[in-house]
Amino acid sequence: MKHRFLSTIITFFIFLLSIQISPAQTQYEVHFACDMEGQILLGNFDPTSPDDRVYVRGIFNGWGTGDEMFDPDNNAIYTATVFMDLIPDTLVPYKFFYTHNNNGTIVGWWEHGIEKIFAVAGCEADTNGNSVPDFQVGPRYFDDGFFIDGFFYTPTDIIFQVDIQPALAYLTAFDSIPFGGTTITSIDCVYIAGDAGNTTPQMQWIWELPPGDPTREVLQMNDSGQNGDLVAGDNIWTITINFGFLAPAFPTYKFSLNGFDNESRPFEHHREEVDNLPGNQQFDEFGEPPGSIGYHCVWSYSLTAIGPHPFQVSQKFELLQNYPNPFNSSTTIHYYLPETSPVKLVIYDIVGKRIFSLVNQTQIPGWHTVQYEGINQSGQAVSSGIYLARLEAGQYSASRKMILLK
Repeated sequence: MKHRFLSTIITFFIFLLSIQISPAQTQYEVHFACDMEGQILLGNFDPTSPDDRVYVRGIFNGWGTGDEMFDPDNNAIYTATVFMDLIPDTLVPYKFFYTHNNNGTIVGWWEHGIEKIFAVAGCEADTNGNSVPDFQVGPRYFDDGFFIDGFFYTPTDIIFQVDIQPALAYLTAFDSIPFGGTTITSIDCVYIAGDAGNTTPQMQWIWELPPGDPTREVLQMNDSGQNGDLVAGDNIWTITINFGFLAPAFPTYKFSLNGFDNESRPFEHHREEVDNLPGNQQFDEFGEPPGSIGYHCVWSYSLTAIGPHPFQVSQKFELLQNYPNPFNSSTTIHYYLPETSPVKLVIYDIVGKRIFSLVNQTQIPGWHTVQYEGINQSGQAVSSGIYLARLEAGQYSASRKMILLK
């Protein structure tokens, strides 16, 4: 009887150990640090003003008012400590935000681009003895690129060029472009718009200015073969912008057809380093395909209808970055086949475990679009984390990292 009782106890404990317990939330003391040096140098932020404040906002505080950050040492580095319940290896999105008194008007500025992320490992130590494990996020600069080395110190002419053929292809397919506040049926002019101080002409969001305003019209680009444009009538439009002393080396900008915000959805922009360009020339394609920076094409509103590069003939296999990325439950993957090929498109987790097979068949040449719904092969929703989309087509193979946030 005694041996039977011990055997029962042992069997019970083995059963308990075999159960996969979901990771539990643990309270963490998370430390954020935001370096505002670049914004101070640009005149966008005044540390002496009571109205100029810095916040960290994220999923942990509802993206609302946020937790205010402080700079007790007056060294331009603002810090905040936020207590939050976290699950190890779960991605947590956040951004910095600041307010500024601009001639009596309080304005607020978010960091550009997609959310920043962090994740705890579950083995962090309690460094200050309050029985709560600590995790350090950063420090990093506001908007990442605005730091002391992210400026021009010698005035430099930068030649911006944009190929608008993708927009012309869209017009050919649909007869009009209905984005950005109006519908256009022809491309009469192209502008550059942006947020970059100490530039001549001054880069600004031209759709916020009335047509005919000289400070708006001076940002028109040209396809005349003059003023820096290489070939007249080749649909590559050009403008030269002088970046003066303390102009940002990472300007935020986008292109505009006929003066409207129709290259991409609001708040999604190009953001490139332009201080070390060959020949001081920056080349973009209007509505470049979805990428990690966070901007996407003019036809992204109708991807299901025509897909990316609807009239572009590619000579190679290509797997684009999924969009959106990070995504919440659903994302779209595009790939190109230059020839008929057997195709496998499979989702794996970060350690290489097969999660879901999206495609396993022979397909014809052209662009193909597949939707991934964030599930495993059993149809169950997968957890937040990093996943890989791997394409195998003939002798070609490529992978793209995807981030699922819930």
